[in-house]
Amino acid sequence: FRVAMGIRLLTLPPNTITLPHRCGCGHLLQSNKDVIIHSSPGCSSFSRFADTTRHDCLKHTVAGMLRSYGFLLQLEPRLYSYDSTISHRPDMTILSPCAVPITTDFVVCAQHGQPSANARQSAQRKIAQHSAAVRRSHHKFIPFACESLGTFDEDVFTFIAELKQFLPHHLRYSFDTDAKRAI
Repeated sequence: FRVAMGIRLLTLPPNTITLPHRCGCGHLLQSNKDVIIHSSPGCSSFSRFADTTRHDCLKHTVAGMLRSYGFLLQLEPRLYSYDSTISHRPDMTILSPCAVPITTDFVVCAQHGQPSANARQSAQRKIAQHSAAVRRSHHKFIPFACESLGTFDEDVFTFIAELKQFLPHHLRYSFDTDAKRAI
């Protein structure tokens, strides 16, 4: 099961690792079994490629699903001004048919410890990072955080419910079903 999940989530490393190998988190990997157990479904220190791939896959899947329902959106908008000189960009701003544009930032984190605790902490970091800049533009910010094994932060369901209200009644059930299937 762990190997299948690791392959599906793209967390298994390439077979080019020379053993023994020390992971970025400090864990010593001495066999292929150690590599599979440690990295699947993902030590975030083991491979940044896996996190980026999962993040982009989630972002583009949700964007495609929203576009199929007629939402107009912009990926990685540069329209917000931040207090710091660090370049920040949320992942997506949904412009229409929403009364107030809704902005989100996707987080896919490795699952360690209490389920959904990492997703909640990641969502809180994103709120701190983006909410002031988004609010200055009179937009609404809803973080979208989930863990690699599929545990979602409660804000994911807020995001779906918020968007669903802008659809005609006959599309709301299928949107709800498609949104949950996409994520």
